[in-house]
Amino acid sequence: MIVSAAAPYDLDALLAAAVAAAPENPPVAGCTSAGELSGRGPTEEGVVAIALGGDGIEAAVSVGAHASTDQRGAGAAAAASVLGLARPNRVLPLLTAGPAAPAAEI
Repeated sequence: MIVSAAAPYDLDALLAAAVAAAPENPPVAGCTSAGELSGRGPTEEGVVAIALGGDGIEAAVSVGAHASTDQRGAGAAAAASVLGLARPNRVLPLLTAGPAAPAAEI
């Protein structure tokens, strides 16, 4: 499950609510945002969640630390989470947030 939320939310409570709403205990990743996009259009101070599931779906979540000082190292650390997946088809969304580092460097 991927969750993006505006910073004013209580993120601990939001995480608990997202996990509770899922039928199983899914891996969860997300970040704060300055604005959110969904099928309803752009919003501010909202929450967007994406849940993927079904047979054949396998997921892993990791965090790459120190992105403000080691952009490539942080990206590589986060990307390494796919190495433990057994399925042949893999997707790697990298969620970057904040002005600390250019996203392309991560």
